[in-house]
Amino acid sequence: MKSGFEQPAFNPPDPIEKPEFPNVPEKPTVPEITLPTANPTHEPKPYTLFPIRKACRPAITKGEVEEMILASVPPDVHVHNLRISLFYANWLGIWTWFVQYDLNICPEIGYTVSSYIDAMTGEVVT
Repeated sequence: MKSGFEQPAFNPPDPIEKPEFPNVPEKPTVPEITLPTANPTHEPKPYTLFPIRKACRPAITKGEVEEMILASVPPDVHVHNLRISLFYANWLGIWTWFVQYDLNICPEIGYTVSSYIDAMTGEVVT
């Protein structure tokens, strides 16, 4: 009785014949690569820092941001380790103040707050 899983007899394929191309040499010559004389390669420019233009300067100062943060926190909560830095958020496409600070409601409970404040309008972005 046959199970259907028997291997067929090995039948090797015919050898592959190489096609004939009469005009193609065995080893083709590689053409010489030359740089064009009319377009010389440019000299790289030295690295320069991106200047902050007057239009990009923040309308809200660091001191005003600090006042906004302290005014938004209740008086019985202690704010410490306040860090404020000007930051260009690529994902927003605007200049922002990155604010991070620690809040202690009581000695046992505390957490870190971080947010972005728009440097032109002063509104909290995140």
